[in-house]
Amino acid sequence: MVDLFLLRHAKSDWHSPAVDDFQRPLNARGLGDAPRMGRWMAEQGYHPSLIASSSALRAWQTAVFVCFELGISEQSIKFSGRLYLPALDQLLDWLRGVTASTPTVMLVGHNPGLEQLLSHWVSALPVPDDGKLLPTATFAHIELPQWDAKPAQGRLRRMVRPKDLPV
Repeated sequence: MVDLFLLRHAKSDWHSPAVDDFQRPLNARGLGDAPRMGRWMAEQGYHPSLIASSSALRAWQTAVFVCFELGISEQSIKFSGRLYLPALDQLLDWLRGVTASTPTVMLVGHNPGLEQLLSHWVSALPVPDDGKLLPTATFAHIELPQWDAKPAQGRLRRMVRPKDLPV
């Protein structure tokens, strides 16, 4: 069995003077939620053996804040432009490249790709009242038989939103 942690980037600043979507930073809420999720992950014992993140600024910031709380250096994070708004098949291809000796991977990225990946592997997902499966800074833990698992072979172990955490 292998474990996949999905972490959608924290809330971004739509009013930023960023030149384009790729350069959009976190807003004040995102700057608070990312470290909170990291602290919670550390308290729960979630320590991925591989961390990969979109290289878009908001995902980069989220990954760095979370990893700081986990005691993982920024240099250990694999940033990739391939993880910026990828289609489902691109995410699956990326994960097929992960070796069997890597038991736990955390992907920090974007919707709709992360939601599609979650839905691909987990057939019975809880539908939140607001209809948002992976809102910003939400963490999902999926257990898989292997990295090239077939559809619906995953098991959702946990899904936590920042609003679920104590203040």
